[in-house]
Amino acid sequence: MRTAALALMLAGLCAAPLTAQESTAGDLVTIDLTGEDVTGQEPIAPEWKAIVVGQPGPGAKMSFADAFHAGQAIEKGGLPLIDMIRDMPRTRLTDTLAALEDAPRLLLFYSGRIPSGSVSMQDGTMPLDTILRSASVAGTEEMILMLENCTDQTPVPAQVIVPEPPEGMALLVMASAGPGERCEPGERLSDALRAMSEEEDLTGDLLARLDGMFTVGSVPSPVIMTGAPEENDTQELVELLPEDVILLPALDGDFSLGGGGDDNGFEETIGEDEVIEIVLPARVPDLAQDIVENTPVVTFAALPTAQIAALPLAAGLPEPSILVGLIEGITDASLEVDPEPEAESTALASFTNDNAAIVASLATLRELRKNDPGMYASLLASGAFDPPAGDVLAKVIQTELRRMNCYLGGIDGDYGPRSRRGSTSYYGELEKKEIASLDSPDASVDLFRLILGNDDVRCPDPVVAKPRSSTTRSNTARNTSSRSTNTTRTTRSAPAAQAPSRAPTSSPSRSSGGNFSGGSFGGVFR
Repeated sequence: MRTAALALMLAGLCAAPLTAQESTAGDLVTIDLTGEDVTGQEPIAPEWKAIVVGQPGPGAKMSFADAFHAGQAIEKGGLPLIDMIRDMPRTRLTDTLAALEDAPRLLLFYSGRIPSGSVSMQDGTMPLDTILRSASVAGTEEMILMLENCTDQTPVPAQVIVPEPPEGMALLVMASAGPGERCEPGERLSDALRAMSEEEDLTGDLLARLDGMFTVGSVPSPVIMTGAPEENDTQELVELLPEDVILLPALDGDFSLGGGGDDNGFEETIGEDEVIEIVLPARVPDLAQDIVENTPVVTFAALPTAQIAALPLAAGLPEPSILVGLIEGITDASLEVDPEPEAESTALASFTNDNAAIVASLATLRELRKNDPGMYASLLASGAFDPPAGDVLAKVIQTELRRMNCYLGGIDGDYGPRSRRGSTSYYGELEKKEIASLDSPDASVDLFRLILGNDDVRCPDPVVAKPRSSTTRSNTARNTSSRSTNTTRTTRSAPAAQAPSRAPTSSPSRSSGGNFSGGSFGGVFR
């Protein structure tokens, strides 16, 4: 039998009655040390919880850092941070919202491009209406959307378009600048949160601290920051085994332990020098747990994506387009094969300087995305598919642009003006879908990842102008003019031979036959 002595911190307790409810075996005994009846009292309002999202990209190069500092401020303020999502696909945010539990008050911070009522993620846009409805379904009643709409050096803020909140949800939208305002360096929403993250003790009302920001709507509950919890500010859980004894220290004064002294209860007065002893009922475990010393424990864990991508394979192994796992021990040293100097890595994608192999690898990657979109997006973001820089990278991009009809040249690895025009055409098709593109049309790893994340694109066929048949029209015009002139001359000669006095009447015939100058057409050609 073990004895556990629990020290109780009794603040302001002055001879208040100590009540307890008798319980049966296996039930939890609850003791109210204040003596107050808490039955029916309104519970304390739940605290705010937060999700932070940052999506860097063209026009949003500061968003990655903005999300970091916002998360730091939220955690320093003592608010639970549900998830920090930076440069991730839409499925990450969708899964986080779907897994929301006990979050009636939710704060969502976003920094990135905000195209037409949506937020940009790594693989496309996500409507704000979808975010609001997902939170509402999870039970969120009050929501704050903090949207950083000053994400680059441009003084003009991005336009914020927020749909109507679902029925029963109170919504507050906060941004750095509103319509007609300018983005001022150091005065953005993210700058204010960054300054808060550097404070030692962050307390108070968060909304009051951000009073100068542009806001629309309101929420009834304040966002109270209590400061970051100390490392030792946690409740220690004590496991009590059957027949354990809990000893409570002596109480200052006489206390009553009981429920009225009737047939169903008990009543006892405890003196100031007495000790309360609570003995838990004996309970036989359902399953016996035999612990054998020195028994080896085997733990299986998946390697991180970045670690898998960093492991080189031995030379001479088969070269599929994708290796979804590595067999431990299959390395160059174990096979006693000297690796080739500066050999191209084929950890997860076999992009080599061979056009046929490139086409096969790209087809396999598309099949992987079809079968497991989540894993595909994660591996793509980690750089597991990145081809070697130089000609191989250029050939891979040219191959994909040509498949999408954006580039009609050869796959030669020379990323010249024609290839860059293909990149520009691809960017144009992305803009039609409101997907963020890049600033530079040159071949780069960023362009490669953008294409593999958004390859459901087809550029329109180029319009070829038909050649003008100017020679035919010229010859026809000359032939027509010649025939008209001959006719005119014939008309003039016949009357002249028969009646010379009627010769002046031939002037109208001369003006109507092939002479397009003068005032006959008024100077306007229709």
